[in-house]
Amino acid sequence: MSSDYPRGDQAPAGPRRPMPTPSPGPFNPDDPPPDEVPVDDPIEPDEEDEGPVI
Repeated sequence: MSSDYPRGDQAPAGPRRPMPTPSPGPFNPDDPPPDEVPVDDPIEPDEEDEGPVI
């Protein structure tokens, strides 16, 4: 059995999925791709929330 499948053929079910959904919810063509999301509000750790206080 060969693992060389043309792009048009159906590949057998397995752990690898050709097109996984990057984000849940309905697809919105107005949303930028995950790789091009502008960083408007970078997450910075607060001084009072750096970890568990013992």
